[in-house]
This record gives sequence, C-alpha cells and structure tokens, in this order.
Amino acid sequence: MPETTPNSPESPEREAPPAQEDPRDAFRSMMERMFGNMEDDRSRRRRGSRRRQPQQEEDDLNIDCLLKNRPNTTFDDIAGNEEAVEEMKEIVEAVEDPDSYTMFGAKLPKGILMTGVPGCGKTYMTGALATALDAPFYHVQVSNVTSMWFGESEKNLQKIFTHAKKYCRGEIDINSETGECSEFDPERFAEERAAELTEADDSEEEVSNRRMSAVREQIREEIEARQNGITGRHAIIFFDEIDALGASRDNTPFQGGVSNRIVSVLLENMDGLESGDNIIVVASTNRPGAVDPALRRAGRFDRIIKVKKPNQAARNGIFDIHFRKAEEKADREFVRVNSAELAMKTKRLVGADIAEIVRKACQEQAKKYRKAESEEEKEALSILDQDTVLAVIKEYRTNLRKKDPDAKGSMGFKPASAPEEDESEELCVEEELE
Repeated sequence: MPETTPNSPESPEREAPPAQEDPRDAFRSMMERMFGNMEDDRSRRRRGSRRRQPQQEEDDLNIDCLLKNRPNTTFDDIAGNEEAVEEMKEIVEAVEDPDSYTMFGAKLPKGILMTGVPGCGKTYMTGALATALDAPFYHVQVSNVTSMWFGESEKNLQKIFTHAKKYCRGEIDINSETGECSEFDPERFAEERAAELTEADDSEEEVSNRRMSAVREQIREEIEARQNGITGRHAIIFFDEIDALGASRDNTPFQGGVSNRIVSVLLENMDGLESGDNIIVVASTNRPGAVDPALRRAGRFDRIIKVKKPNQAARNGIFDIHFRKAEEKADREFVRVNSAELAMKTKRLVGADIAEIVRKACQEQAKKYRKAESEEEKEALSILDQDTVLAVIKEYRTNLRKKDPDAKGSMGFKPASAPEEDESEELCVEEELE
C-alpha cells in the first residue's frame, strides 16, 4: 500500500483534543448557576429593608391631615366649666392685647395642660381657643408621630414645630377650610388683597387714582412685613393624650426607647419657643401623673386647666346646645323636649355621652318617620318628643350596665349608690400633680 503523508489529500483530518477546564473554575460556575440569583435576591431584600425610598420619606407625616381635625366650635358652644372657659378667654385677651401683659413684664404661657376625665370637652375647648384666635389647629395624636423607622418619630415631631413656625413667620399660607398648605406667593397675595380692599367699591370708575395708590402702598407694606417675619399670626399645636406621647421616663428604663427620644425632642422645642414665635402648645390627658415631670414644670406646660365633669345645670346646657345644632343642620325646628328633666336622668354622664344620646334620639326618630305610612303619622313623627329621648337614655344606661361593646360611654357604668358629683377623680388628679 502506498504511504500517505499528512499533507496529502488522502490523509484524514485529526481533531485537536479539547482543552481541559480547571476543576475550580467548573465548580465556581456551577455554584453561581445554582445560588447566584438567590444570593442577589437576598441581598436586595436586605438592602431594601435597611434603606428607604425617597418617596417614602416624604409621605411620613402629612401636615394637611393634622389641620383638618380642627373642631368648628366657639366658647358659646361650651356649657359648664366656667372657670376653665374663663382661663381660656384670658389667653385670648392677652394675645389680642399683648400690651396689657408686657407693661407688667408678664409673658404668655408656653404650654397649657388640660386635665379631666374622657369626654368632658378638652378638645372642644382647645378648638374654641383656635377659633377665637383664628389660628391653625395642629391636632397631633400618637399615630401621627410614631414610626417604625429609627429616628423618624423625632423627625415627625420636629416637622410639626417647624411648620408652625413657618406659618407664624408668613413663609406659608394655610387654607382654613381645607387645611391645604402653600408657599407664600407675593404676586398672588397682592391680587387677593387688592380684591379684598376694593370689593366695597361699586364700580371701577369710582375707584380713584388716590385710592388705588393707597391700596398698592398698603399691599407693599404688608408684603415687606411678611418677608421680614412680622405677621401677628398665631398657631396652636394640640397634643391629644399627651400621656401616651410624653410618658414619664421613670417608667421606661430603656434609655434608648422611642418614648424617651420623643420627650427629649419635645422638651427641646418647648424650651426653644420664644415670645415672637406666637406658638401655643396645648395638651390633654386624663392621667396627669403619667406625663413626664420635666414637661409639667414651669416654662413648659406651666398652666394646668382642670376640666370637671358637668353638673346638672351644665348637662342642661349641653342638651340645649346639641339640640340647637341638630335643628341648624336640619334647617327646621323639630325638638320638643324638656332639657332640665333630661339632665336629671343623665347623672354621672359627660358631654360625649350626651352628644351620643342626642344623635341616637334623632336617628331613632328618623327610623320611625320612614316607617310611617299615612301623612298624619308622618306629621306626628316629624317632631322629636320627650318620650323618645328618655327611651334612648334608658337604653344607653342599660348598655353601660351590661358593658356592651357597642355602647361607648365615656364614663362607663358606676354603681347607683355613687353620688352625682363624684369628687374622687378630681382629688386623684390633684394628688398626681403633687
């Protein structure tokens, strides 16, 4: 047979042996294929739990929601507690006429602590104070401040004080109806003020050049004053149930807890308030002994107003107020009751209980009116009579005795042998304050 050379066309082509892969590289690639994605997911979740998104930080605290909770009440809507109401009116007079205080070197209290049993009208009185001063009402609750993220609770609390200071300095405007906030715009302010100052004129022809010149000068001075922080505005920050937000640090041994940090921020802000800030801090509690002692010392919550349970005369006035509001809402007179008798039947109840009784009585009367078939029955049931309200009071007291979860009485049930005006709670309040 003829011999074949490697370069001859008859010789078969030989494939080169495959290069052997390093076993360590093969093992590494196998592990990446098996666990690479899983490790990425774990690290991504770990980073996401530790680091928050920017849009989440902006939505921590919505100031607009705090401003929507202002009670639309006045001092005329409060019955009883003449001493507490008189103290609130004194604050209004001092704000409106500060010279009467400054001429004697006196200062307004930085903080007001309102104590009393639940449902006795602490929030209503603070709302009446805000209405009298025409001031924004920051209704702060524990859920508005506390957060699961470390440091966010203190940040939210600081944000409330900063926002109130900006309003008092004129840097922002607040819509009293909707609670919406907006930055101060000089051009928009000039247009609105010009419309307000010239709305009394009948026509454009009657507006003289001298008048328009005076208006423009007044608007210019107001804008300059706002830019310099001179506005004469006031703001009220109301801490509802301050004992849950500013609890005593003696009862929380863990010094790094969120409660201790919130108390520290609250103390710092109250100490930093000056007379020019025009911020009045009001807090309510039914457990004054649970509030941190540092908050109750002079220079912070230095004025304590005790709101007592309503007596018979006060309950009579509370019934009249709620029935009057019901008639105003219905735009007709339909109440035919004897409030003095109802006040005698509602011993040991507070204003919140009476408001609930009036609401249920109107609701029951509406049910009866809808079930009426003839016009005569409807005409007879269009009036809220005494028997309907007494029946509601009886049912309400029965539910309190049974401790029915649906009957949310503010005072709860007490034995029938208890006196009408139980002063034991007021004594407990005084002992806690001491």
